[in-house]
Amino acid sequence: MKVVLACDLGGTNLRMALVDKDGKMFYQSRSETPKTREEIIRKIVSLAEECSYEARRVGYEVNALGIAAPATLNSEKGIIMKAPNVPALDGMPICSVLENELKIQCFLENDANAAAIGEQNFGSARGFNSIVMVTLGTGVGGGIILDGKLWRGIDGTAGEIGHITVEPMGASCGCGSRGCLEQYSSASAIIRMTKEFRCDYPRSPLYSRLFLTAKDVYEAGKQGDKLALKVFEQMGTYLGIGLAGLINVLNPEAIVIGGGASEGWELFIPYTIEQIRKRAYEEPAQRAKLLKAELGEMAGVLGAAKIAFDKMKSVATPGI
Repeated sequence: MKVVLACDLGGTNLRMALVDKDGKMFYQSRSETPKTREEIIRKIVSLAEECSYEARRVGYEVNALGIAAPATLNSEKGIIMKAPNVPALDGMPICSVLENELKIQCFLENDANAAAIGEQNFGSARGFNSIVMVTLGTGVGGGIILDGKLWRGIDGTAGEIGHITVEPMGASCGCGSRGCLEQYSSASAIIRMTKEFRCDYPRSPLYSRLFLTAKDVYEAGKQGDKLALKVFEQMGTYLGIGLAGLINVLNPEAIVIGGGASEGWELFIPYTIEQIRKRAYEEPAQRAKLLKAELGEMAGVLGAAKIAFDKMKSVATPGI
């Protein structure tokens, strides 16, 4: 059986899996994302070799590697242009480096584009031809599929939903702008806003917490903590502002919301819907279904696998 390696290179975690053409995963491995360029490449190679060993052990043939990365990139040349949450990879021709190491074809795609492809083919967006995928992770990513085709834009940078300005004089962003959606609706934004607001909530269990995670804030919110609920209100409000604009411009059938921070769905989605109803044209706003992603942290992996299968050259390449 032919399988591909699929890698989701996130700002926090690095995931690798063996996947067949139907989206079935046969083996998975993961680690924290290293900090330096050399360490990242070594870790990807190590996980790829681990997965490839398992493939050989059961008689599967590894044909290619698909990579989903949180970056603006040149997918045709396999070059990461700018990765705000993994800056060590800026300007890196990652596909040629990995092809030299692993001796298989390598294909590169933006992580949110890959997640959109994953959800459209194997997840909550099955049956829809025009969708917007929003990933709420360490940052905020976006993928746009129109009439069944991924929309990359003329320079290949379309879909950077996290860098739509929603607060003109807002928080500085790693992209160089200010007030980006990423600064208000990502996991890192949840932590930042909790720290900013907590001086007004001295009775919150989050008030004196030295080390905070977005999950801590979510758990507090489920218990009715006022600070956490305020943070998720802000998160949902700004997300709704951004999505309302996208609905007016793109008129999609569905918007799929995924990524780790989407676990707070029930705490932020009412505010998102409120802003969409206030700001978007009525008919497109009613048409666009808000869907919670089904594939979880594996959406990018499955999308990267689909891309690899679709792009593989007809000439067979030896496996690892």
